[in-house]
Amino acid sequence: MRIFKPLGILIGFAIFLLLFCSKFSKATNFFKQDTVIANSYFEKAQQLEDSAQYDTAIVYFSKASKIYLAEKYWSKYINSLRGIAGQYRNKADYKNAQTQISTAINLAHEKLDGKDINLGDCYNLQGIIYRDLSNLDSALLFFNKALDIRIKTPGKKSMKIAESYQNIGMILSELGKYEECEEYYNKALSVCTEVNGINDQLAAGIYNSLGVLMFEKGDYKKSEEYMTKVLEIRQSLLGETHPDIASAYNNLGIIARTYSNLTKALEYQEKALEIRRKNYGDSHQHVALSYRNIGIIYNDIAEFDKALEYYFIALKIRQEIFGENHPDVAGSYNDLGIFYMEQGNFDEALYYFNKTINILLVYGSNSPKLDYIYNNMGSMYTYTGHYDKAIKYLKMSLELRINNWGPNHISLSTSYHNIGEIYLRKGDYNYAMEYYKKSIHIDILTRGMDNPHLASNYNSIGALYKGIGQYD
Repeated sequence: MRIFKPLGILIGFAIFLLLFCSKFSKATNFFKQDTVIANSYFEKAQQLEDSAQYDTAIVYFSKASKIYLAEKYWSKYINSLRGIAGQYRNKADYKNAQTQISTAINLAHEKLDGKDINLGDCYNLQGIIYRDLSNLDSALLFFNKALDIRIKTPGKKSMKIAESYQNIGMILSELGKYEECEEYYNKALSVCTEVNGINDQLAAGIYNSLGVLMFEKGDYKKSEEYMTKVLEIRQSLLGETHPDIASAYNNLGIIARTYSNLTKALEYQEKALEIRRKNYGDSHQHVALSYRNIGIIYNDIAEFDKALEYYFIALKIRQEIFGENHPDVAGSYNDLGIFYMEQGNFDEALYYFNKTINILLVYGSNSPKLDYIYNNMGSMYTYTGHYDKAIKYLKMSLELRINNWGPNHISLSTSYHNIGEIYLRKGDYNYAMEYYKKSIHIDILTRGMDNPHLASNYNSIGALYKGIGQYD
């Protein structure tokens, strides 16, 4: 049974890279004193965003926007609205984020040239919001709109073009279109190296995306090569104590854990935590993520008290930052549900899984994160021998994955495999074989013939034939 333990930092770091779009060019000084004050408010808002003080950042972006509006400084006013939208997005308040970015886009059409670079930046953030909401078709549409404006902007090639290629690649990756995804990442890398050379922060981000892609395809060696390159570039540019160094260590720790090198994995994750605490203090979402990832490793090495301690530290930080109804808080509850399930405490596991579901339902019944919790509920009922309930939840997970990602997405391999496992336990060998074959088809389609996931399916088919007495 494959239990989904989301390695959030990889997807989470890809989303962190996307936030590059919401960091705004530092305001320059102008002659009017009011505008100078507005610029200082704007810069203060950026600093607050960097330290995850999103509510206060909104206050300062709003102060800046009022002055820019009074001065009819439209490009700065639109940037301020985009800043406010970005903070609401950071808080997962998508209703307000959508209101602000829609206002910014409409105003950019009215007051600026339809090809203005600020409109492109607004399109880019709109794409990010749609991506968060799993509306991948709309996300792709707006990322392409942003790219079109950025390509047509006069002057030399911009790093924002590389950013757009990277964002489009991320959507293609989520759609399971790995060859096209890699093509766009390479386009991004080509623009980046042409403009700034290979030893560049954005280049490091693109190598990170390539590392994530290879990880998803099951090519862990290639993933490690890319992530090592990310670390080397960032160390040469930023030294050893920058937050982006912590992200690189986290990703290398995840890969080390995949190889079962838990000592090395713990070393990387502890380095990441130390750097993040020095930069952010103890109340930051990335600090919480480090505590969570260390908790996973302690669970792996059977230090269960420490694992639980770190899970609860992560939960407390997330609750302090986001309140109760946030996907990150749901993620912590999911971690606790898995922990108690593996300990055989199924009542406690069910309690935390239900808390996870209740939060995620706030974001809609088609939230892609729900498919993982339904998968985990299916795993729990498998442990307890309630196979019909297990199949019910696994099929709910499967349906969501097909609806959100299409019929050939890589995640379907796990769904088909897990359903096959339940039918095998029930003795329904024909159904079991049907689902194993579907899992194999997706594995080969998305990862190729040379991938470790196939072994799990072939081993299960071997168990099936043994169950029906066909030993040859």
